[in-house]
Amino acid sequence: MRLSPPLAFLVPALVAIPLVGQDASRLTLEKLFHPKQKVSYLPMPTLRLSWLPDGNLLENRQGQLVRIDPKSGKAEPFLAPAALKEALVKAGAAEAAAKTAADRGPGLWTEAMDAFLVIVGGDFFHVQMKGLTVRRLSTDGGAKDVPTFSPDASKLAYLRGNDLYTLEIATAKESRLTQGGSETRLNGRLDWVYEEEIYGRGKPRAFWWAPDSRRLAYLSSDVTKVPVFTLVDDRVHPQKLRSLRYPKAGEPNAEVKLGVVDLKGHTTWMMDPFPGQETLIARVTWDPKGRLLAIFEDRIQTWLELRRFEGTTSQLLFREQSQAWLETNNLQLPRFLKDGSFLWQSDRTGFRHLYHINPDGQMIRPLTAGSWDVRDLHAVDEGAGRVFLSATERSPIGLDAYAVDLQGKAANAGLKRLSERPGTHTATVSPTGSAIVE
Repeated sequence: MRLSPPLAFLVPALVAIPLVGQDASRLTLEKLFHPKQKVSYLPMPTLRLSWLPDGNLLENRQGQLVRIDPKSGKAEPFLAPAALKEALVKAGAAEAAAKTAADRGPGLWTEAMDAFLVIVGGDFFHVQMKGLTVRRLSTDGGAKDVPTFSPDASKLAYLRGNDLYTLEIATAKESRLTQGGSETRLNGRLDWVYEEEIYGRGKPRAFWWAPDSRRLAYLSSDVTKVPVFTLVDDRVHPQKLRSLRYPKAGEPNAEVKLGVVDLKGHTTWMMDPFPGQETLIARVTWDPKGRLLAIFEDRIQTWLELRRFEGTTSQLLFREQSQAWLETNNLQLPRFLKDGSFLWQSDRTGFRHLYHINPDGQMIRPLTAGSWDVRDLHAVDEGAGRVFLSATERSPIGLDAYAVDLQGKAANAGLKRLSERPGTHTATVSPTGSAIVE
């Protein structure tokens, strides 16, 4: 461990990733493809590091959780897989499935990281860290996708099929919020194009909790007009035909609308700011005051607008335009500050940089500038007036961690590189801004 006040850098050594399976030392065609002798070569990371809200480091070594003080390096047990397995079994989980879940470790944490959700055999188990108290929240074993804690951690929202549900943690009471979900109507779930091309592969969730934990925004997609595309799945023998709704260039996309649903299941639909035009809802979020925000784009992605909804109508905050194409997969949401202003990443100069925007969408100033790109905005320490980010300022084929002044008078004010040796540094900043793992 190396200390560099006010930042402490912890650089974990590279570790080998073992292959899960029998006799992983020798790879054979039978182990890859044989219907009965096939072996799972799913990599299980031996070490995962993340930050706790109190600024301590959490090490997850194959389910064994350890809390580490980043200044002293002192480690103490946080959660043992054996203890978690025993608690899950006591709450009604099958022993073998409980062991697998416990070895995998916590899945979905609450924002305060004082509790987490474990899925065992298709059922939800809520684990309170204090006293390692486990409550079984469901017994049906049915598919429940992309569970998400409410901001106050009192509820879960998730998908059953193509409809949105919530569940109260205290009572395990389930409520259905949307109706009519089907093969061609997706409520709270992204269709193929939105997941693959806009929000990112493996991210099918299309619902977002409001800060008050009493409402959710969600997308409802009608894919009736999207052509059915047939694929031949060669991964199995005999081959199987797979069908999905997939539009080629020029064919209809899903018709998507944005709604807000309360916990009683009443949806209020937002007015489309571009009636009659083919647009995309590229991102959805809420501001700290509980106002709904959405980013709209045209289909060919040459412009985007950040709009704020008041009731069911929206106000334009700002518009960005390109003669070529605006990249969407790396589109970042606004990072709000205490005064209602926010930080925004934009390619408006031909390079991606960070901008400080006031609550009404007006530019305060650029925080960074130059012939290089900001890749990630990690954390903001408003007390110290510092913003932590990763960028290619030193080399276009490398990545470094930086700090820059939040209240400087010009771009790049106080810009300081925090990683020393040349190369690609993947950084994660603690919530307090006092330490970085790279």
